[in-house]
Amino acid sequence: MIVLIASNNHKYFDNIHYDYNYIENTLVLLKSIDTIHKDELVSIYLINYSNKDDSKFYTIHTNTIIQHLNKDGSNIEIRNFSAHLRAKVIYNEFKNKNVKYVLYLDTDTLIRKPLDELLNIDYSIPTIKILTRGTQISNLKFQSAVFLINNTKSTREMLAWWAVYIENNNKDTNIESWFADQRGLYLATKKYKINIIKLDEIYNDQFFKDISHIWHCKGKYHNNNWRKEYNKILHKIN
Repeated sequence: MIVLIASNNHKYFDNIHYDYNYIENTLVLLKSIDTIHKDELVSIYLINYSNKDDSKFYTIHTNTIIQHLNKDGSNIEIRNFSAHLRAKVIYNEFKNKNVKYVLYLDTDTLIRKPLDELLNIDYSIPTIKILTRGTQISNLKFQSAVFLINNTKSTREMLAWWAVYIENNNKDTNIESWFADQRGLYLATKKYKINIIKLDEIYNDQFFKDISHIWHCKGKYHNNNWRKEYNKILHKIN
C-alpha cells in the first residue's frame, strides 16, 4: 500500500508562498504511480477537501481509497498538521493485518521508474527503508519524504510512540517544530530496535538524475527539471 497525505492549500514555509498546491501535486503524483504501478493500492488522506471532487482521484487511479479530515487554523498550522499526520495514519492502516507494508510518499515526489526493488521487504523482521543523512539539525538523521515500513508488532509500537513524540514536540511553527516528525522517527526506530535499511538516493532524488526512480521537489528554487516532468504529467490529466 502507498499512503499520501494532502491539504487543500498551497505550501507555506517560513512565510514564503510556493507556486503549487498540495491537491494538484497529489493528482500528478497519483498519475505517475498509476503509469507504472497500476495495481498498487493507494490510500489518500485529504484535509479540508470536498468529497464531491473525489472522482478526480478515482479517474486517475481506480485502486484508490480516500479518507477526509478537517483541520481549522492558519495555513502554517494546517501544513504542520498534515506533515505530522503520517505516524497516526500508518498506524491506522496497520490495524488491517492484510496490509503488509506502507510506502509513504510526500506529495511533491514523482515516480519515474518501477519501485519493485524498493517494495521488496522481509515481512518477518521489523524494518524501515529510508534515506539517512548527516545532522543538519540536532538529532535529524532521516529524510522522511519517502520511506517504506512493514507491518509487525514492533513497528506498530514504534509508530504509536512516534505519534506521541510528535504531539509533544509540535507546539509552534518554527523550523524545529517542522522537523519534529523526522527527528522523532529516528528516535523511535532506535528505541524499538527497528532494522534500518538505507535507501539509495535514486528513490529520493532532489538533483533529478535520469537514472532515479523517484524525484523529490526541492521547493521554490532549483527544480526546473522536476517542474518540466510535473507539467508533462499534469497535461495528461487535464
